[in-house]
Amino acid sequence: KTKIVLEAGKVSIYWDKTAEESVDRVSGEMDFEGYRVYSSDLGQDINPNSRLIREFDKPNNNIGFDVGFNEVELNEPVTFEGDTVEYYYKYDLSNLLSGWQYQVSVTAFDRGDAEFGVESLETSTNANAVRVFPGTPTNTNFGDDGFEVGVYPNPYKVNAAWDGPNEGDRKLYFY
Repeated sequence: KTKIVLEAGKVSIYWDKTAEESVDRVSGEMDFEGYRVYSSDLGQDINPNSRLIREFDKPNNNIGFDVGFNEVELNEPVTFEGDTVEYYYKYDLSNLLSGWQYQVSVTAFDRGDAEFGVESLETSTNANAVRVFPGTPTNTNFGDDGFEVGVYPNPYKVNAAWDGPNEGDRKLYFY
């Protein structure tokens, strides 16, 4: 299970360790090896251009990159309000454009089985893919925080004689 937290220019991806307890149906072994983080490139159509961002796998077994989980493993698992899942890992995607859509996902992969000639298997990038729009959270308490929205000129005269024919001269200012 994954949880997404959005900020301006940043997406934080949290995930649990359910995949680490899965049993391979062919070998009957718990052969979990690691996680891969994917993100789409910036663009209109996000699904077909998802690409691998990072890989984290068990160290010292000559499978994958042997990088371990230190970079993403949290000191203590975290939970979120209204969600009882304990999340053990976190990865931040930074330097994103706020207000633009991206697709992010985390996959798990196993070590494969050399004896049976089975390559490493990976969950689909679509299994937990999430469409995200990084940015500042919306303000839900307008006026309660001491700030109010204003518009100048107000009221706006759509057909005033002094506006002239040039639409580019007519402007609304929000403050």
